[in-house]
Amino acid sequence: MNRHNNHVLVIADKKSEAATLVDYLQQLEYPVSVITTTQPVNQLFAVKQPDLIIFKTSFPQPTIDEFLAQLKAHPDWAIIPLLALTDQSNQKHREHLFELGLDDYLLEPSSPTLLGARIAHHLRFKQLRDQKQAELREMEKLAADLKQVVLPLGVALSTEKDPDHLLERILLETRSICNADAGLLYLRTEDDLLRLALRRSIPLTATDDNDEVKTTLSPPLRMYDKQSGAPNYSNVATCAALNNHSINIPDIYTAQGFDFSGTKDFDRTYNYRTISILAIPLKNPLDEVIGVFELINAKDSTTGQVIPFDAYHQLVAESLTSLATVALNYQGLLIERDNMLAALQARMAELRTIHQIGQTISSSVDLDKTLSYILSSIQSVIAFDGAEICLPDQAGDKMVCRIAYPPLAQESGEPDQTLETDMPMYDPKSGYIGHIIQKGQSILVANIATHHEIQMELDRTWSNLKPQGYLGVPLKANNQVIGIIELVCQQAAAFNQENLHLLESIAMQASVAIQNAREVESREQKLKQTIQELRIQIDTNKQQAEVEQIINSDYFQTLSTKAKQLRDRPKPK
Repeated sequence: MNRHNNHVLVIADKKSEAATLVDYLQQLEYPVSVITTTQPVNQLFAVKQPDLIIFKTSFPQPTIDEFLAQLKAHPDWAIIPLLALTDQSNQKHREHLFELGLDDYLLEPSSPTLLGARIAHHLRFKQLRDQKQAELREMEKLAADLKQVVLPLGVALSTEKDPDHLLERILLETRSICNADAGLLYLRTEDDLLRLALRRSIPLTATDDNDEVKTTLSPPLRMYDKQSGAPNYSNVATCAALNNHSINIPDIYTAQGFDFSGTKDFDRTYNYRTISILAIPLKNPLDEVIGVFELINAKDSTTGQVIPFDAYHQLVAESLTSLATVALNYQGLLIERDNMLAALQARMAELRTIHQIGQTISSSVDLDKTLSYILSSIQSVIAFDGAEICLPDQAGDKMVCRIAYPPLAQESGEPDQTLETDMPMYDPKSGYIGHIIQKGQSILVANIATHHEIQMELDRTWSNLKPQGYLGVPLKANNQVIGIIELVCQQAAAFNQENLHLLESIAMQASVAIQNAREVESREQKLKQTIQELRIQIDTNKQQAEVEQIINSDYFQTLSTKAKQLRDRPKPK
């Protein structure tokens, strides 16, 4: 991602308050603009349209509500992601801002790394959305251009949605315009045979076989000799396909260079006389021959006599054959466009799901709740039978299963009652976990039993399920693996590349949420330790004060005097 092309707009109460943020963004080589909340709202649209807007301002503030309202009402600015930097004291107002269209927020103070990662995530999201919208606009323009290119007859032919019907209709139209006795369509196979796919002709006798029977019984034509591999120029259809140009034969009985023995045998069998033949190659948009149209015996519309195909016939037939190419390509593009639209809609739905999941898993700073949100969010979009989310222990020597599905026995209790030492622990250097940590890459396994490259760890929480399908994704922060999400299914090949891509997208969101939660957890632990130390200090000071109070009392002084007198009294001899 080229950061020079990603413009960031910062909205602050004062420009001086945004100086540190602006310096950091410029260090990351993002072009930055700054406006203040004291400026009129309409000046917002005077700056270059940004790719991301960051609010660094005190809340609540009516001006920000007005800014958001103006943004969401603007047709071009409404889709720009909005990120707010705020403190923990404005929860209700943050919820209000989300209702107005805020996309994300970070609690201050936040680490530069976390801020940079969140900014990069939103810019990547917007870039992907812009790319898909551009592709959609390009495809719609291409479809519109094709509609304008297709001739009136092509418009009529384009109503045929079935490619086979489309080819048959073009064959019939070509035969009708040329007033030919018969029309044949050969389609090229992968092994370079011309297979007769369609035959439309006048009946030759009262008991004449129909066209379907003739088509079925007609042997395919070889474009190349089976033994030598030499091109077959002796047949008019194969020659037209090999040379990629039309062949017009006025009279096959006087023509030189072609073998019409099969045609002449046909004439004798059916007491017919084949005279004129016109063979036209059918090409795809890449100018590759995919078949041949062949017309037989053009007739004079007045006399009914067989005549050669003239220049007009050839031009019309070639135009209609070209139209077949365009129409087939157009139909293919419509199908492709529909497929792309369906894929785009599915991808946009996936991105919306990921965004919603990101909001859900970022809604708590408690680590156990965050992990629970992550697992439930994954379960809402990917079917699985077992799952684990493992994080390193404090020493970094083991991977601890912090949450699992089916739930661990201790997960039913209060989170504070679950000690890290009570949770399942795994060696971070072996098995699937070790492979993911060492490679830093995801793993998709169709069947664990037949996947011998990596051995599954023993005594996993899902071992009793006897899983077959496996999907494992690393959780990363600063290119370091900070955890692993693993899914299993009792059915083989249960997970696919779409599941992998979706889980990796969720893992990006989850990594940020887990990192935040762990930082909060660490701060809470330090705070608890500090409080405990203060309590000990307070207890010590209290004891000292009580001792001093006893020592300074009259009673204690009297006892001390008596004790001294007893010690100083002469001992009896």
